Amino acid sequence: TAGDVARAVRVDLKTVHNWVQRGLLRGARTRGGHLRFLRTEVVRFLRRRGRPVPPEVIVTHPRVVTVALPADSTAAIRAEREASVFEALLGFGTSSCDVIVVGLDGIEPERTRELAAALVRQPVTQGVALVGVSADPVRRREFLAGGADLVLAGSNAIPSAVAYVCGAGDHADGADAVPPPARGDRAS
Repeated sequence: TAGDVARAVRVDLKTVHNWVQRGLLRGARTRGGHLRFLRTEVVRFLRRRGRPVPPEVIVTHPRVVTVALPADSTAAIRAEREASVFEALLGFGTSSCDVIVVGLDGIEPERTRELAAALVRQPVTQGVALVGVSADPVRRREFLAGGADLVLAGSNAIPSAVAYVCGAGDHADGADAVPPPARGDRAS
């Protein structure tokens, strides 16, 4: 809730509402008009502003969905595996997850930005942490430019990346890039 976020981050409730109104923090409204936030969205908000992630915000047992990655690349984490992007997208409409890890090497480089932007835009996936994996720096750069939270050059860094986007890690080992704070954002 907005109150939970305010207490965890140690700010006034009005500050949380201002963040939402300014588009800095995304939340969903209940039928009664109350704000609700995904923990991964709050972690994203705090990370992009260089703020610490309080323990009560950390996603302790994240539900991770991997897409278009070899099974052996995700053996170190508990994840649901989807063979293709198409199958995963169909599944997102019927279930929820905290983190989506997408193998980008099978996607045309010019489509990776479009894929990330679509996932960020859709209501069922917009608060979910989005991680891309590719050996190709162009695919990584484009996926990040589309709104992904993190990109990796190899799958060996997936466990630390999942911990990072869920608030548990202080840094993501092997991360190619982490988006800087958006222009004009203030850590108020």
